[in-house]
Amino acid sequence: MLDKDIERSSSQKALNDIFNNLTDINLNQEDKDELQEWLNCKEDFFYFLSHYVGLDTVGDQTFNYHNGQELLIRTLMTHHKAVCLKSRQIGITTVIRAYTVWLSIFNKNYSIGIISKSGPDATTFVRKCISIIDNLPNFLNPGFKKKTEQQFILKNDSIVMAAAVSASQPENTLRSNPIVFLIVDEGAFIHKIKDAVSGLFPTTITIQKAAKKNGVPYGILIISTPNKTSGDGKWFFEMYKAALNNNGIEDDKNEGYKAVRLHWRDLRGVIKNDCPFGQEYYDEMCATFNYQEDKISNLFKVCFFEKISVIIIQILNIIMMHLKLWI
Repeated sequence: MLDKDIERSSSQKALNDIFNNLTDINLNQEDKDELQEWLNCKEDFFYFLSHYVGLDTVGDQTFNYHNGQELLIRTLMTHHKAVCLKSRQIGITTVIRAYTVWLSIFNKNYSIGIISKSGPDATTFVRKCISIIDNLPNFLNPGFKKKTEQQFILKNDSIVMAAAVSASQPENTLRSNPIVFLIVDEGAFIHKIKDAVSGLFPTTITIQKAAKKNGVPYGILIISTPNKTSGDGKWFFEMYKAALNNNGIEDDKNEGYKAVRLHWRDLRGVIKNDCPFGQEYYDEMCATFNYQEDKISNLFKVCFFEKISVIIIQILNIIMMHLKLWI
């Protein structure tokens, strides 16, 4: 039996004991069903995701998560630190918002910080997290103590806060906040991100040590599409490169970052086993970006060296043209 099955069985027994001992409270079947659902969601993020989180699209659609989203979340659950290199628009930020909500709902006095590449991006992240919570049934929704554009506090005292990096004072980004779970969204495009995390990491690491000791989930997630290997993209490139070296090390003492690379061609739906991002998706994105090879290579082909790739493609096109002339 898997550890997760053992944990679920133990929790189910505990729930049955609670039902049996509630002699002074008359619980109807609906109450019992809601308690069971609450427990199912608390124990299994993917159950919560597929049953209670809708897609961030027009219309009411169930979240059919794909294998890339599952891989990233399970990496975080197991190793706690991850650097994710990804194609654009494949639903990673969306699933991270759902994970943010799940962590904040089922952990009291929990704190999550998000560093975004701009103020509007920070606002969007928080706003869409709030939307997920607003659409939950009452038995899952803890309610809000406070809501602002870039922060909310739940009635269980969990807090989610997002911020952009200030060009003049990057070291003050989310500083002095006791963050248990930190997200750096589109880290390859954030100016002075290295200065921002340098000011934030010491406090975050101290808080996360306490979380680990008490069995509370914690982590640091850095996600981005590639943005060259220099300039604003240098920090992310170096973090991803170092994480790749950690991937081959299976050691309980190794607490370094794990690298996760998500290319749109490799993704498959977990529930329906469909292909959410096929050739049609790629063709539409190419048309959207007006077939600019440097943009396409950067955002969808998960390539750091996009300029070299463009040059190689141009050379190959010239060679092929000459070959046709010779034939």
